[in-house]
Amino acid sequence: MPSFADVAGFDVMNAIYAIAERLGGNLDPDKTLALARGMQFESPRDSISIDPATRDIIENVYIVRVQRQNGHNIGVEIQTIPAVKDPNEH
Repeated sequence: MPSFADVAGFDVMNAIYAIAERLGGNLDPDKTLALARGMQFESPRDSISIDPATRDIIENVYIVRVQRQNGHNIGVEIQTIPAVKDPNEH
């Protein structure tokens, strides 16, 4: 199972690749930041977007209950909280 750092690395590389492709390989800091604001893409954690104001990740949070089925523990989703922003951002 991938770690938090693995998933964050995937997301960063995905964003870098998408931005470089849109800019035709000619990276420019101002254009790069402008493209990153509001960007949306698929991540191992599900669909995510980048908050235009804070450039932090906006993602769904899944509440799961662990149940034993057929001798294995599985996570059963009991609630989804959509489009969660970092609560520490003001």
